[in-house]
Amino acid sequence: MPFDAKKALVVLLGAEEWPGCPALVDNSYPQNNNPFRNSVEEIEKYFRGTLGIEETHLKSWFNSTGKANTILEEIEDFITNKTSQNEMTDIFFYYVGHGTHLEKGDHYHLLVHSTKITKPSSAIQIGRLFEIMKVEANNLRCYLILDACFSETAYDFLPDTHQKGVGLFYSSGKTEQSLVVEGERNFTLFTQSLLESLNKGDKTLPQWLSFNDLTGLIKEFVVKNHGSQEIPAPRCGFHHRSDEIEKIAIFPNPSYSLSKTEEVPLIEGATQDLNKPKPSAEVTKNPGVVVNQVVNNKGPIGKQVYMGNVNGTVNI
Repeated sequence: MPFDAKKALVVLLGAEEWPGCPALVDNSYPQNNNPFRNSVEEIEKYFRGTLGIEETHLKSWFNSTGKANTILEEIEDFITNKTSQNEMTDIFFYYVGHGTHLEKGDHYHLLVHSTKITKPSSAIQIGRLFEIMKVEANNLRCYLILDACFSETAYDFLPDTHQKGVGLFYSSGKTEQSLVVEGERNFTLFTQSLLESLNKGDKTLPQWLSFNDLTGLIKEFVVKNHGSQEIPAPRCGFHHRSDEIEKIAIFPNPSYSLSKTEEVPLIEGATQDLNKPKPSAEVTKNPGVVVNQVVNNKGPIGKQVYMGNVNGTVNI
């Protein structure tokens, strides 16, 4: 079944502050320039504007002060309510924040605002999120996008069975830290790279892009902006255990060529041609990708920092 934005749901998760995790308290970012919040705000604009998600089909729990279990229960209710009232086909879960292992074993946790570092149950255990996909969203194609450290770990918990397919798109490997980009506007490296790819597209690709297409574009963006600098690059991959949903055409390609001699200009012309609203002008501005603090860079880009650490030992 083709993708239809009118039949898609979006769940936004994450936080910009973690009062219960002292090691993550960071006052270095201005209140109006937090990379986590900036990233979520711009990806929400993309979902609502360019992609055309219905107003009531997107719900954000980013910066929610509720407990992890409460947030999960509210997500369950949101999905149940929307699927009972409408014919839905797809759902996106997008998390921006800190991911880590809060207890022994292979458990992987996503931190929310109310998470206490000494209490693993106060974070979202990834298996619990996949359980929601298996039960409440079993009839929907599910896309989980994780912008957090060690996010490839979530792949180990993908459900073995799901009627429509579950996919994972992640920012870093199992032992890799995700990065924050400091510039005119601070962003996470992964979401910034994703937005850049979505808003520019590629003239050699189809009119509508899949997650497979985006994987290649993001890698090109990182290489272009980082060159040969040895920094942890985002791990961009998409996996499935059912339908090959990573190949489904979803996102409009602003650079799609109408013919070999006629090319759609970036953003404005493309959105008009594709009958999509114009993305936020702020998204189209590249604040500049930056390199690791320890590298003496003479180029046009500044510095990159890791997303943080827990108890001074585990970077997340």
